[in-house]
Amino acid sequence: AGRLAAIDLGGGCGGWVDYLHRYDVGLFDELALGDSSIDALRYAKPLVGSFANRYRVDLLNLQWKDRWDVIFLLDVMEHIEADRTALREIANAMRPSGLLFATTPALKFFWSYNDDCARHKRRYVRRDLQRLADACGLELVKSRYFMFLLSPLLWLSRLKRIDVASMTRDEVEQLIVRTHRIPSAPVNGVLTAMFCAESPLGLRCAFPWGTSILGVFRKKAT
Repeated sequence: AGRLAAIDLGGGCGGWVDYLHRYDVGLFDELALGDSSIDALRYAKPLVGSFANRYRVDLLNLQWKDRWDVIFLLDVMEHIEADRTALREIANAMRPSGLLFATTPALKFFWSYNDDCARHKRRYVRRDLQRLADACGLELVKSRYFMFLLSPLLWLSRLKRIDVASMTRDEVEQLIVRTHRIPSAPVNGVLTAMFCAESPLGLRCAFPWGTSILGVFRKKAT
């Protein structure tokens, strides 16, 4: 009782869990990683196995009740067809007054071949998050767009029409590798500076759009 427990659902190989642990080793009394891929959980062991429990989970059937104080769901919901079912399962797994931090790609306007490659089901807007909260017994505490400053560059970089459906799996993988290369050091430095400048600006003003959206949900106390 009294222990603060957090889990990153759909956390892959544990990068976010590792960051949280290094950022503040005492931030959570219990820290865990959940993913549907047994391979991802295996790869995560050298990184987080010494301090975080690893769970193989099905987001549509979590089988937890009032278990977690904080849940992270970072760029996961857009991959799930039944997102409302998944969010209800997550709400059930949260303790009363617990928090869910969720990020997803935002705005249909920014849909591109990259979404097709990643097998995204949708992009979200703020009202979508409110509807999900209302349907799942959660309170939407905050929603905000981010990746605002870089959004024009991202839009321009993905203007080219590419029919991913007509490509082989190898061709799709080659496209992903080619389009996700780290740019040259000077260019990457400028892009990094722009991204870093956005966080303090976002605390002072709400961006009107962005290529991603953050939703902070609270489970209503019973």
